[in-house]
Amino acid sequence: SILFFPWRDCSIRGDSQQVLDWSRISPRTGGDAGHHVRVNHGSMNLLKPTQGVFYGDPIDVVEEAWRNARRLGLKPINIRGRDYYIVPRSNAGYAGGMGGQLESLDFVTIITEAGTSRIVTGLPSGGIAPLPVGYEFFMKRHK
Repeated sequence: SILFFPWRDCSIRGDSQQVLDWSRISPRTGGDAGHHVRVNHGSMNLLKPTQGVFYGDPIDVVEEAWRNARRLGLKPINIRGRDYYIVPRSNAGYAGGMGGQLESLDFVTIITEAGTSRIVTGLPSGGIAPLPVGYEFFMKRHK
């Protein structure tokens, strides 16, 4: 397989959570995680209903957010076998896609495989964890 992000050190040193591991191959793009983040969050895509788009280089912003998460001691939220880190970062990006209102997003969501630093994706966000698939907002009456 071809790594689209070869200039980054993808090795894991010491504590397996200190350095992001960008080696995961995306089933959607066929590239490594860095390629996935650039393709999906590096520029506006009006074919998507909503999308977080980074200001600046997506990889640099995710790396900075990861360092901040480690420095702040942020703990992840585990959803369906993945760890979600919601990291404060002013002007991380904006809300894009067809439904995006171009408002500034001041958080970076970093999703890793549970218990590791192997990144699945990173994206600018509004600071709240996504709801699990199948979650319903409205309470149903139970008989």
